[in-house]
Amino acid sequence: MKRSVEFWLWPVGLLLCVSGLFGACDEMPERAYSLIQLEPINDVSEEGVIVKAKLLSGSSASVNEFGFVWGTAPGPAVDKEDKYVINEPFVEGVFTRKISTLLKKGEIYYVRGYIINEDYISYSNEVAFISQGSLAPEIIDFFPKTGNIDDTITIVGDNYSYRPAKNVVDIGGHPAKVIKACQDTLRVIIPNTLDSQSGQVGVAIYGHKTSTDESYDLVLPLVNAFNTRQGTFESEVIISGDRFLSHPSSVKVYFGEHEAEITHHTDQQLTVKVPEALNQRQCPVSVEMNNQRITAGLSFTLDPLIITAFTPRVVLTGQLLTLSGEGFSPLPQNNEVKVGGVTVEVVEASLSELKVKLPLQDNVIYPQRQVDVTVKVVNETRVFADQVVINDQWFRLADAPLTENKTGYSQGYTLANCFVWQDKAYIGLNNTTEWWEYAPLKGTWKRLANFPGIPRRYGAGFSKDGKVYFGTGNNDRKGELSDWWQYDISTNTWERKADFAGEKRSGAVAFDINGRGYLGTGHIWRTGNSGFPDFWEYSASQDA
Repeated sequence: MKRSVEFWLWPVGLLLCVSGLFGACDEMPERAYSLIQLEPINDVSEEGVIVKAKLLSGSSASVNEFGFVWGTAPGPAVDKEDKYVINEPFVEGVFTRKISTLLKKGEIYYVRGYIINEDYISYSNEVAFISQGSLAPEIIDFFPKTGNIDDTITIVGDNYSYRPAKNVVDIGGHPAKVIKACQDTLRVIIPNTLDSQSGQVGVAIYGHKTSTDESYDLVLPLVNAFNTRQGTFESEVIISGDRFLSHPSSVKVYFGEHEAEITHHTDQQLTVKVPEALNQRQCPVSVEMNNQRITAGLSFTLDPLIITAFTPRVVLTGQLLTLSGEGFSPLPQNNEVKVGGVTVEVVEASLSELKVKLPLQDNVIYPQRQVDVTVKVVNETRVFADQVVINDQWFRLADAPLTENKTGYSQGYTLANCFVWQDKAYIGLNNTTEWWEYAPLKGTWKRLANFPGIPRRYGAGFSKDGKVYFGTGNNDRKGELSDWWQYDISTNTWERKADFAGEKRSGAVAFDINGRGYLGTGHIWRTGNSGFPDFWEYSASQDA
């Protein structure tokens, strides 16, 4: 580490007081050190400042570097602030230089002359001035003009800072790191974010920017062809071309937008695997280097999907089903398997086999017990010739449609009234006017004519001779009811009949036996009534 020397003029004989450790002073031979004295500054303009200094004595053999150093705080030092190096022989006399960079308008700067020899850094007296600004950096040339991202280029010019970070360099608008700097030369790394083939070189200091007319050009790969134009996932494809080793770490291969694994790499050949995540049957193949993609001009096509069999043929929900074939995706999520139209989970996948798990019936509804099994891989769908049988002891049917409550919101059913006639069921009425038909053989629901009576809870009824009879129950405002209604299944119409002859009630029991209908028991809602013991027979022909 060099020590700084402050110097003073003495008559005959020079003593240098070294401001080193503990303020110690050393006596040095006059021939080994040089003196520099700064003159007052009078010439400050928008282009910079002219600084004049006088070399009082010295030996050129002992001087390694000399020039000016300046900063916004008193006592600028060459290892901390910007400097101007005089690249001329060191001789006694006056030397003048114009500092044209790194000066902000309106700032007060302190400038000193300096001399560096083998052991010491010597500084002159200090002069302050108010800056009026400075010039933009100048670019004379840069080289090389062709290369790769992460390569290093040299920029030659003027008005650069010796502090690398103060030189703001960009290539094609992308920030570039300066690794070495002096007043006329910069060493710069080409940014790995450069995404265009060509980019102008720009240097800026304190908002003053200069750009080149010439551009830095990235090396592009040359792609000729590839040997395999059809295959399956993980198939090997050989791509031929040139310049693949110009920047090997930046080389990537894409099938569509999916990156492929490179297993072998030479300057003229790339061996890659078809990506597992490929989601196109046919796609272009491209090679990327230096962030530039080159397409081979040919397409790769996946082999057709082939299915052969599945086991077991009879299965319970929650169990596994194994599917065999060719052309499955090795990524489970890229295989879509449906059982009876219900999407099932693929838990294991390979090119030739899929293991899928059928969801339980508390989560899904299967249309029927014997259903198709379909597989879809990359937009190609196949249906197995055989059907799978779902052998659960209980089999879930289609849910009843939600009813609409008084506020217009959908809700489920509570104690709904249900009647059966022949191969269909009829449901609804409990505190709603909705009336539905369910066809078990088709698994379908159909909305019928609304119940025209007062909505109620705990009504009762029965079905006979193609008709449904219904009545009694409780309404919040009307209390217990005794009205009696007939629904004609064939005409989808409601008709009011003679009221129930007994006392009004809720929660009665009703049924039919041998073509005759019966209704009885029940109670008064919310009164503590212990219930009715009476029982009644209804004659549909006499409506009594």
